[in-house]
Amino acid sequence: CREIKEDSFCCNANLTIFNVPRDTILGQSVILETKLLHDSHFELNERGFYQGHRDEVHNWLKNMNNDNKYSLHRACASFQPLKEVLLTIVLVKGIGAFTVKNEAGITPSKYLKENQYADIEEMDIIQDYVMQMMGEYN
Repeated sequence: CREIKEDSFCCNANLTIFNVPRDTILGQSVILETKLLHDSHFELNERGFYQGHRDEVHNWLKNMNNDNKYSLHRACASFQPLKEVLLTIVLVKGIGAFTVKNEAGITPSKYLKENQYADIEEMDIIQDYVMQMMGEYN
């Protein structure tokens, strides 16, 4: 998707995850009145708008997980995440990395669970992690 039109997700009170490529054009008020925006660090005016902060909000949405400390978040939210990639990250960061929240309060566990393109589960990664730590992983 190259462009998401104005108000596309507006008033979706349950929207907590919004994963969008950096080159996607976001319309005005695309996440207005969503749980994601409400729970964010952005100050809203009395009507719930983020006027004057649109570019900042859009940059936050597009770059939320770009920092290296959120590599597992990024991998879990990706299109068809690979078990090998997730395991490699967990081996470096530790099993607790699944519970680390990003700036939106979302964990890699939640990204993976909600990712409709993921055909692996967190427990698969944990089992392989334990086997690797025991020296029994192929």
